[in-house]
Amino acid sequence: GIEPGSLRVRARYSMEKIMPEEEYSEFKELILQKELHVVYALSHVCGQDRTLLAGILLKIFLHEKLESLLLRTLNDREISMEDEATTLFRATTLASTLMEQYMKATATSFVHHALKDSILKIMESKQS
Repeated sequence: GIEPGSLRVRARYSMEKIMPEEEYSEFKELILQKELHVVYALSHVCGQDRTLLAGILLKIFLHEKLESLLLRTLNDREISMEDEATTLFRATTLASTLMEQYMKATATSFVHHALKDSILKIMESKQS
């Protein structure tokens, strides 16, 4: 007979207690402060969880329509701290991770629309 294949499963159990939105209002106000002191502090504390932190921050700032403030401020800070223009944004920092996630969230439909016809032409020419 035929032997069945194997299947690997990686699972992570997580239990989150989600409170009413009002409970988070003071914390949200701290995060949304124009100077972004709390965001900088969180980026230092959450070093290895940068992707998770970036996703959460982006959701909060997008919801408040303040994503421009977040991205501009973090990118300006990164630019001012970099001495060499050729190495700018090469490191995986919170700013670069946020930019990557923001572009994925906002530019995907544009890229699909912009490249669709070209890709279809390429595929049609390869089939003939």
